Amino acid sequence: MRKMICISMALALSGGVFAEVKPAAGEMSSVVDKKTASKDYILLPGDALSITVFQEKDFDAVERVSGESTISIALIGQISVKGKTVRQVEEEVRSLLDRDYLVNPQVHIVVSEYTKRVVNVLGAVNHPGPIEFPQEKGLTLVEAISRAEGFSRVGNMKNVTLTRISADGNKESYVINVQELIDNKNTTEKWPLLPDDIINVKEIAY
Repeated sequence: MRKMICISMALALSGGVFAEVKPAAGEMSSVVDKKTASKDYILLPGDALSITVFQEKDFDAVERVSGESTISIALIGQISVKGKTVRQVEEEVRSLLDRDYLVNPQVHIVVSEYTKRVVNVLGAVNHPGPIEFPQEKGLTLVEAISRAEGFSRVGNMKNVTLTRISADGNKESYVINVQELIDNKNTTEKWPLLPDDIINVKEIAY
């Protein structure tokens, strides 16, 4: 007994292996930011969702968002997730279960696999081709061009065309002055991109 007491005191004094290691403030902030971003992610067809309900194993499932942006939940049936964030779907499932089946259910939904989201950056950039969205985040026009390694020597920063297919199936095109966006730093977050957008950087006309 005396030997065990001595060992315990030595560990306490030396801050040994049992000492609590607290994450640095920056690390904690990064974890919180990532968790918030994952809950604010807008679901897309092809995303796989891990669904758990605390102490209710019958509801645990992995569901893939269908092409019609729906998922199926035990007892509830199909629900639409189109245009909704993980947080919104989580709350909707919780509310539906609470209304008809469970008392104060604790629902947890995470994206276990993200569908591939890309835009195409073409024309006078240093590395034209498809650019993937970062997981859980959006992508702006300026960021996409940056990921294509920026404008080439003949790239016209004042003449960039963005083409996309709208929700009703119509083609939309915009001519954007990226030089102006960069000069005015408050506007670089403008022009958030959608999957399958096409960016075409024109060459400078001499």
